[in-house]
Amino acid sequence: MSNERNNVSDLARELDIRPSLLYRWRAEQGNFGEGSFPGKGNAKLTPEQEKIRNPP
Repeated sequence: MSNERNNVSDLARELDIRPSLLYRWRAEQGNFGEGSFPGKGNAKLTPEQEKIRNPP
């Protein structure tokens, strides 16, 4: 998620969502990177959980 737009309130208004949701998405993207939004009901896994689930 791009941080190019500094005014979260304006962006949230454009998207018709709460600013807190944008902040949460940004935090998730910061914590999980590309795995932030896996879709299709798949849970996000930390790197440690991924190692446990899929050992080498």
